[in-house]
Amino acid sequence: MRVLLRRQQSPLIPLSFIALLLIIYSIGLGQVHLFDWDEINFAECAREMRVSGEYRYAQIGFLPFWEKPPLFFWIQAASMALWGETEWAARLPNVLTMGITLWLLYLLGKRWHGPFFGWLWVFLYGTALLPAFYARSGLIDPLFNLFMLLSAMSGSQAFREGASPWKAGLWTGLWMALATLTKGPVGIGLPALALLTMSLTQRQIKALFQMGLTATIPVILFIGSWISLLYFSDKGHLISDFWAYQWRLFSTADAGHAGPWYYHVVLWLVGLLPASPWAVMALRRLRLPHLPIPAQTLLWLTLWTLVIFSLVKTKIIHYSSLGYFGVTYLSALGWQRHRRTSLPWLLSATGLLILMVFSILVPLFMKQTGSWLDWIKDDFAREALRSQPVAWSGWEGWPGLLCLAALGLLFIKRMSRSLRLLGLGGLTVVWQSFVLWVYVPRAEAYSQEPLIRFCMQAASEGAVVWPLGFKSYAPYFYGRMMPPLSPGRWGSVAAFEAALLRGEAGPVYFVSRVDRYKPLAEELGLRLVEQAGGYVLLVPQPLPQEARFQNKSLSGLPRPYFRKNA
Repeated sequence: MRVLLRRQQSPLIPLSFIALLLIIYSIGLGQVHLFDWDEINFAECAREMRVSGEYRYAQIGFLPFWEKPPLFFWIQAASMALWGETEWAARLPNVLTMGITLWLLYLLGKRWHGPFFGWLWVFLYGTALLPAFYARSGLIDPLFNLFMLLSAMSGSQAFREGASPWKAGLWTGLWMALATLTKGPVGIGLPALALLTMSLTQRQIKALFQMGLTATIPVILFIGSWISLLYFSDKGHLISDFWAYQWRLFSTADAGHAGPWYYHVVLWLVGLLPASPWAVMALRRLRLPHLPIPAQTLLWLTLWTLVIFSLVKTKIIHYSSLGYFGVTYLSALGWQRHRRTSLPWLLSATGLLILMVFSILVPLFMKQTGSWLDWIKDDFAREALRSQPVAWSGWEGWPGLLCLAALGLLFIKRMSRSLRLLGLGGLTVVWQSFVLWVYVPRAEAYSQEPLIRFCMQAASEGAVVWPLGFKSYAPYFYGRMMPPLSPGRWGSVAAFEAALLRGEAGPVYFVSRVDRYKPLAEELGLRLVEQAGGYVLLVPQPLPQEARFQNKSLSGLPRPYFRKNA
């Protein structure tokens, strides 16, 4: 592999590898439904943009959704215009984003350390577990991270000898503005912290000041234009709501996603296999001042990502995904310097071995559900497992067994270290694809398939489906909610729910969880018509509304756990 790249400097090799990865990522992209919450949430924002024609801000239930800016939803809406309102269209933008990201990493690595390093960085990033997972998702973070990486790399040019800080500032501000319009002010904050740190270590405060002045031009132009559109259309309150939400994420454990301070360190070590052990090795003798200035900036960006999101109370897997660039960069450095050291090979192989063995044992474990089902204390999980929506033969893990055998051959058979690394990365991609194609659809059958089937059934009948006692975005996207029968028509989620309970918003199905529906059904006069897995479908009792709601205050009734737009 290394000899080939030394002799042939053509970019066709990394381009061909990137194209191959994108093809693999695209296979089965629409095989499973979008997952609650985020994937469905974001796809619904894009769908409602197309339905309503309102592109200035995102909506959920045709009410303003102030948690996210609109740029990613614009891209998803464009994809839906081409491919329809499908899972494929919602996830395709991230496949394309991954292709752009990999090519950028190749160009950066080639500029800093030569073409082989660029290829190595692309290989380690593209075959790592979490980057490959995000490339197949409908989440915002891959695009958000790309813009922040471009911002930091553009800004770092200001500290190079002979470079123009003014020009670097314009590009930095452009990418910061696009990052902010994608997800929020972190798109400015993290690159700014990395660039501030670099200016201090390089003693170039003047260059930072000049760059900062010009960076404000595109930031004000793009972000200010969007804010002005909202302000002059009487939607200025969305900005204050957005900032309040951002502060809540930082200061509280939002949505039940709390975790220890070392959460993201563990996540990087496991989620960036097989590359992560070499990143740890690279830290042993890392001489930061000897690296190119943009590479130093990247590592400061990675460190600040770890520090900030270790302090943030909310711990969610994708919060620290910006750090994947820096960790895999260190992995490429570590592999070049320590490829003859056995420890990182052992750690990488051991991590993959554990994951592969686990994937082999899962079908055997699931086949014996009856023997351990009573140990499950959670009523919802127990009923979902008891329903057995899919049959397990016990042999579903045979591809994992083949991967395990191939992993053993990689270390038993004599071969070059470059070829062994190629096999390790390729094997990781094959194993992860097997898990996503075989196990994820089965996991969805337990976790949300009955809910989505209820929603699609209601949509086919022209009825509304609404969750009671739990939070879900599935009724919006898979129920194909339209403006006349939506919270936007009644002005709020609470008013819409009350109208549904009074029978004033058209035909309606209510969906709830098996562990929560009984008191709700008794209080609201609802009748169980179907149970599937952990979900139940309810309809109003055929009783006069006056009898059903006599002496009952709707404001005191149990309401779904909606923290958004309530």
